[in-house]
Amino acid sequence: MSAGLVGGLFGLMIGLVDYVVFGLLIRKLETSRAQAVAAKALNIARIAQLIAFPAVGYWIGATLF
Repeated sequence: MSAGLVGGLFGLMIGLVDYVVFGLLIRKLETSRAQAVAAKALNIARIAQLIAFPAVGYWIGATLF
């Protein structure tokens, strides 16, 4: 297994944990109508992290090792 793949899998693991944590936070924010915009922004951020963390992990793993 290459270092880039290990970094990508590690980034995916962190991205999945963040995805779940932000999902729980969004559920709490959606109960209030005033914070619906914040919930939508968090949803966009969690999807972006799910994509970006594995890519950055792969890049760092391939670059360092």
